[in-house]
Amino acid sequence: MRKILFVTLALASLISCGVGVMYHDEDMAVKSAIEFSKVALVRHDIQNGYSLLSDNAKKTVSFEKYSQAFSQMHPSLYPLSLTAEEYEPMPTQKGVNVFLYGENGSEKFNYRLIMEGTGVTGYKVSGIYRGNGPYPPSQLRRKLKVGYST
Repeated sequence: MRKILFVTLALASLISCGVGVMYHDEDMAVKSAIEFSKVALVRHDIQNGYSLLSDNAKKTVSFEKYSQAFSQMHPSLYPLSLTAEEYEPMPTQKGVNVFLYGENGSEKFNYRLIMEGTGVTGYKVSGIYRGNGPYPPSQLRRKLKVGYST
């Protein structure tokens, strides 16, 4: 009887450990990041870019604030094209960071897009940051098997 109770408790604890695991699909996250980037950054279509944000992002940031942030991020130029080469899973969170690089003449562009979601629900942009240079390395950051471009 004790053996059965022990095995049952052991199985229950193993099952409960798997409940918090997030399934991320980096290709799906990167494709969504590229779709957003093509609209918002390369074509600089601010309104349609805003429509591609996650519902949580739209609740947090009004269109006016979003538009102002893009103007501040790009005082003179927008990128001609962007390439995604790296991603970074966010352990225990419903999100993945996607890193994009591009240029326009002498100006270089480095972005980190926070992609909200999972491999099951899909991904949408919930945050965008422009760095002054390449983002520092991270132990969780991974190279993509295939490069994606706008």
